[in-house]
Amino acid sequence: MASSSKDPQVPFNGIPEIDPEVMNEMKSIEEKTADVEKHVAKEHTKLMRPIYEKRRHILAKIPKFWPQTLAKHVLTAQYLQSDDDEIIQYLTDLFVEKHEEKVDDYKIFLHFSTNPFFKNTELVKEYYLDDKGDYCTKSTPIEWYEGKDITQKSGSSSEEESDDISFFVWFTSKQTLANEGWDLGKVISEEIFPKAFDYFQSEEDDDENDFDDEDIDYPDDGELNNLTSPTEKPGSRPSKRKRES
Repeated sequence: MASSSKDPQVPFNGIPEIDPEVMNEMKSIEEKTADVEKHVAKEHTKLMRPIYEKRRHILAKIPKFWPQTLAKHVLTAQYLQSDDDEIIQYLTDLFVEKHEEKVDDYKIFLHFSTNPFFKNTELVKEYYLDDKGDYCTKSTPIEWYEGKDITQKSGSSSEEESDDISFFVWFTSKQTLANEGWDLGKVISEEIFPKAFDYFQSEEDDDENDFDDEDIDYPDDGELNNLTSPTEKPGSRPSKRKRES
């Protein structure tokens, strides 16, 4: 059957032309959807804060809770080099505080017991959007004891120049989030912190979730702030990538 002259024209890319009025209507729908999502996020933050505070006191009763929890997530485990892991054993509390109005802004609080590596008992890494809408980050300067600064062992404290993935190199980095990549901070705030007890209880060597190193997209130099979050259930290893048929 011959096509009607009124049929929508299909350009080379295969996407039909859409009436400008329809586009405007859809733009309005998307804006309203974004407003609702922001409202829900704000309410969620307000309602969950006292719950997380109560949970915080309960988790403090479990020895080595946070060191073990971080070690059981496939991404944070990559960052815990031998030196990092030794320091993380002194981690007594991890808490994420989200801004109640600016839904994209949050702080990660790390509390440490007295240790032989640095003087600080609290370290804070903050993520926020600047006036231009770009993600920015800043963190507490670490007061390392002499000869204990593990971020200098590679010759640089910059993630871009470091050969190794390191938790404390990430912490001290001032790099901003690139594109929509999953920075380690986002993994901690959106995966590990809300599901901390699930990760803590999970088995590290789950036979149902075995995987090979080749199944992980390890970040290259300069891409540590561009990690892609795997789709996984709490405590699981990432599933093997689907092969093209």
